[in-house]
Amino acid sequence: MKQVVEQADNCEQWLIEGIREEGGRFRPSDWVDRIAGLGACFGPDRRLRYSKGLQAVVFDGQRCLMVSQCLEQQNAGLYRTVMDFARLNHLRIIRLDTASNAMVQASTGREKARHPPHMAW
Repeated sequence: MKQVVEQADNCEQWLIEGIREEGGRFRPSDWVDRIAGLGACFGPDRRLRYSKGLQAVVFDGQRCLMVSQCLEQQNAGLYRTVMDFARLNHLRIIRLDTASNAMVQASTGREKARHPPHMAW
């Protein structure tokens, strides 16, 4: 698996976890694939290609959604839909600071001592 440490065009990246702010797991369990599929298309080899701005990743053993703020410039409607989905469902949103490889909790501002997420495939 490839580590996600670079940022496209120096855009902020957000990690949306499948854990609600109160600690419960979000259902359905395939929500990451469903949301990431909104920005995906089929390549010439007939394989599904995820957008660079919206990707499924594995973080701390769970599937999460990586959202680049560059997506807001490329497809503002999709960016708003994804971020609103996360907020309305009270999912944990974490800002990835690639300069220091730190995970920063968006709502509290505290840093988490974790490694950067990995590509899901």
